Order: sequence, then C-alpha cells, then structure tokens
Amino acid sequence: MQVALDEVMRGRTTFVIAHRLATIRNATHILEFDDGRIIESGTFDELVARSGRFAELAQAQFLAAEPAAAVPEAQETLTAAE
Repeated sequence: MQVALDEVMRGRTTFVIAHRLATIRNATHILEFDDGRIIESGTFDELVARSGRFAELAQAQFLAAEPAAAVPEAQETLTAAE
C-alpha cells in the first residue's frame, strides 16, 4: 500500500490525513493539528527531534506497533531523541 501511495504522490502536491505515521514518513512537510489549530510543523525527523507531541506519537507507533526493520530511520531517530 505504501509503495502505491508513494508512486501516486511522486512529483505532486498531496494532502494526506493519516493516523499511521508510517504513511507520512517521507512527507516534505507535516502539520499536526489539535482542536483545529496547528500545534507542530516540520519534517518527520524535525518533529521527532523536538520531542513534542508528534515525537510521542511516533515513538508509541513505531516502538509498539511496527518492527524496527520496517522503519529503520525512524527507529534510529527515536533512539537518539530519547
């Protein structure tokens, strides 16, 4: 599924609403909303490095739900941010 999404989005401006953060791992710009307001903005790695709410969500999803081999860059980033 992710490969198909990556192919469709290549070279286009695409808005993605996702609950699974792996879906937006390679996004060039991520906005996190809470109660209709943007609370964090940046790339995946920037948001994880800030150790805010996005980082908490990423850590919970990648460490609890997905094997580390599926998202190695995220695993390394999360480990370094801890």
